[in-house]
Amino acid sequence: MSDFEESEYEEAVKRCRAIGRISVSTVQRHLRVGYVKASLIVEVMEERGITERLEPDGAWVFIAPSPGKGEG
Repeated sequence: MSDFEESEYEEAVKRCRAIGRISVSTVQRHLRVGYVKASLIVEVMEERGITERLEPDGAWVFIAPSPGKGEG
C-alpha cells in the first residue's frame, strides 16, 4: 500500500462494518480523506475478498463475516 497506511485501511473496514455499508463516500466522511484515497481503500477491500460490488447505488457489501472474538 503506497498511497495510504495500513492503519487507515483497518479503520475504514472497522467503520464500514459498524455502519453496515461500504462506499467511497462513507470512507471519505469517516476518515476525512479525499476521493482518490477513499476509492483506493475500497478497491483494496475488494482485492482482499471482504467485499464485492452488489448494490445498484454504487455501494459495496461485505462478503466475509466480521471477525469473531480472538480474530483480527
